[in-house]
Amino acid sequence: REVLGFALASLVSCVAACSGVGGGGLLVPIYAIIMQRGVHGAAPLSAATILGGAVVNLIANAQRMHPHATRPLIDWDILLT
Repeated sequence: REVLGFALASLVSCVAACSGVGGGGLLVPIYAIIMQRGVHGAAPLSAATILGGAVVNLIANAQRMHPHATRPLIDWDILLT
């Protein structure tokens, strides 16, 4: 169950990262049903998984440049205000 749950959670996280959504709607049932964590254990585990994916995406995109303009992909001025 752990290996199957980890594989499914990894797949869902990859698809969610590519599509720009968190994936919590699929991660919670995976953790709750397949990995038998229960809802009270699955929700925070899902939130931690989504946070980890968001941090990885931020690190991956931090230095990228906009494809059609001479500026960074992330507008840090808007982000930090």
